[in-house]
Amino acid sequence: MPYSDFDKSRNKWVTLVRAMDIGDSTVLKKSGDVVSFRMMCKKQGFSCKSRAIRDEDGNATNDIRVWKLKND
Repeated sequence: MPYSDFDKSRNKWVTLVRAMDIGDSTVLKKSGDVVSFRMMCKKQGFSCKSRAIRDEDGNATNDIRVWKLKND
């Protein structure tokens, strides 16, 4: 699910987290967005993981992939 679909929504983090199934991921562009996504997951009873996306040389890019996970 492309993150950009949720950009204009007033409640984009609520909408994004609710639309995702457990194990789904999306790419975020800013570390502040990752923090917001993580907080919304926690508020809705889920956990999440995030990883920097690396280029073909193994260098971290500015993009961050986040996954919605089941809270253990």
